[in-house]
Amino acid sequence: MMKGRLFMRPIVSVIIPTCDRVHFLRRALESVLNQSFSDFEIIVVDDHSRDGTLEFLKNIRDKRIRFISRHDRGGGSAARNTGIASAKGEYLAFLDDDDVWHERKLQRQFEIMQRCPEVGLVYTGTVKVYQDNGRVFRTTIPQHRGDIFKHLLARNVIGTTSSVMVRRIAIEGIGGFDESFPSCQDWDLYLRLSKLWPVDFVGEPLVDYYLHPVRITRNEVSRIKGRRMILEKFRSEIDGDRQILSEHYVALGRLCCQAGQYSEGQRMLIRAVQGNPCNVEAYKHLLPVLFGGGLYWRILSMQRQFKTRLFRRYRLAWQEKGQSHDE
Repeated sequence: MMKGRLFMRPIVSVIIPTCDRVHFLRRALESVLNQSFSDFEIIVVDDHSRDGTLEFLKNIRDKRIRFISRHDRGGGSAARNTGIASAKGEYLAFLDDDDVWHERKLQRQFEIMQRCPEVGLVYTGTVKVYQDNGRVFRTTIPQHRGDIFKHLLARNVIGTTSSVMVRRIAIEGIGGFDESFPSCQDWDLYLRLSKLWPVDFVGEPLVDYYLHPVRITRNEVSRIKGRRMILEKFRSEIDGDRQILSEHYVALGRLCCQAGQYSEGQRMLIRAVQGNPCNVEAYKHLLPVLFGGGLYWRILSMQRQFKTRLFRRYRLAWQEKGQSHDE
């Protein structure tokens, strides 16, 4: 009976939204097909590509892979929701078309889901890699499990959707992704889901997250709007903690300054200090911007250079000891 059920209906549905990035999509698909866990289907949702993606998908002969072509461009959230509606699996895993999974990613998450039926989402660590040269920028290991809603109120402690596996019943119960978000849609989903379900993690990096200029996270205007929407949507919970509220204003102030909106950035940073006078990060951005955008960028550049040198020294020191340089 079990074998027949699994044959007819895969236990995991892998959903890959894609748009005009067929050169990345090939690599992402290969990383799924190379998984040690094999009871899955792959649903590629083409968000109205114009670069030959559809022709590439039509030529795939692997029965585990099917594709859906959207007739209008709706963005990543709309594409993921399209995939969710078509999925057959009990568990759903998402993979961005420019990311790559390590071989045991699905297996490790599936084991936790089976062992802990109360858990609604399992995430993994990530390795951030520069696309142009393959150099590792940062490795992140999960820290928060169980009831993590308050941690998520302060910041997205889960990270990219490429690292998560969710129960289908859990994500359908909250209505999937909110398509009105231009960014932070993953964070919004995690917040809504973690209100109702405990979260767990695999404590190792199992996703390569590639850094390149065309990621939406490089668009400060979209990031500002998404961040504001998070703040307003969860305003009642965030207002209850002045420290968390201050962190949101710091993030908004920093993003506004990076987008050249210095007056608005200054206003947000002042609100951050008013909410939490001990917030060192707020002063770090506020003091330079008080003297103009030019000084802000010079100081920010020096800070980034210092952090980069410090991280490289830290990584080299651990490599010389034969240990991991995970953060």
